[in-house]
Amino acid sequence: MDFVEGEDLATSLYKEVVRRHPSLSSVKGCVDRMPLNELAGYVSGALGFEKPGGKHVDPKNKEFERAIVFKQNAVRLITFLSRNGYVISERILRKIEKTMQILNKKGIKHGDLHERNVMVRETGDGDYDVYIVDFGDAEENCEMSDSFSDQTIVKKYMQLTKSFKEKRKHELDKLLNELKRIEEKLKGNKKWEGIISTIPKSKDTDELEKWMSKLTAIMQRSCGDDLDTKYKMIALLQLAKENFQMADNYITEKLEDTKLTSFVKNSFIKVKDIIASI
Repeated sequence: MDFVEGEDLATSLYKEVVRRHPSLSSVKGCVDRMPLNELAGYVSGALGFEKPGGKHVDPKNKEFERAIVFKQNAVRLITFLSRNGYVISERILRKIEKTMQILNKKGIKHGDLHERNVMVRETGDGDYDVYIVDFGDAEENCEMSDSFSDQTIVKKYMQLTKSFKEKRKHELDKLLNELKRIEEKLKGNKKWEGIISTIPKSKDTDELEKWMSKLTAIMQRSCGDDLDTKYKMIALLQLAKENFQMADNYITEKLEDTKLTSFVKNSFIKVKDIIASI
C-alpha cells in the first residue's frame, strides 16, 4: 500500500498499543520502524488476542466464528487504548462511514473492509484524509442490505468509542464532585489552606510530591481513610488550579514511568483530561 499516502489503521492502532503497554517498553523506541507483522505479534501477545481459526467445516459458519474472534480482539484493543488515553478520532470514523454509504448507494460492496484496508493521513490541522483501498473482493449491483459488512468496522468502533466517552465523562464528573466536596469540608481548615498557599515554585519533583503528600494526609484525617491515589489526584487538581503548567508537566513525566500500575496510570490520565479543560 505504499502508493497510498498515510498509514493503515491497523498499523496506527498497534503502534499506540506498543507505546503504552508496560510490557512493551523495551521495544517502543523502534516502533516506527517495525513492520506490521512484528507489531501484530507484540500486540497480540501483550493483549492476549485469540487466534481466528474457526472449527466449523461449513465455510459460512467458519467465517462467522472468525468474525466473532476478530470482534473480541478489537474490543480488547480499543478497551486497552481507551483506558490508556487514546481514542480513535470520530472524524476518521465518520469519513469511513460516509465513504462506504456513498459506495453502497451506488450498489458497490467492498466485501473486505477491515483496519488494513483503511489508510489515514493527518493533514496537520486536526483533520485527516481517509482512503479505502483494496477493492479486489468488491461486488457491483448489490442491495444496501448486502453491504452490511462494509459498515461493521465503523459501528464497532463507534460503539466502543461512545461507550468509553460516556464512562470517562462519568468518572471525571465523579472526581470533580469529590474535589468540590472535600474543598467544602476543609473550608476554614488552617493547615489545608496553609499548604495550598505554599505551592512549590520550582519544578523539583521531590518537592512537589512532598507538598502533595501533606495535602493527602490532611484529606485522609479529615475526610476518611480513602484510597491514597484518589487523594493524590485531588491534590493534583488543587495544584492545577494554581499552576496548570506544573501539574501538566508532572503528570506527563509520571506517565513515562513504565512501573506505574494501570490503575494509577489511568488516574493520572483522568486528571490530565480534567486540567486540560480547566
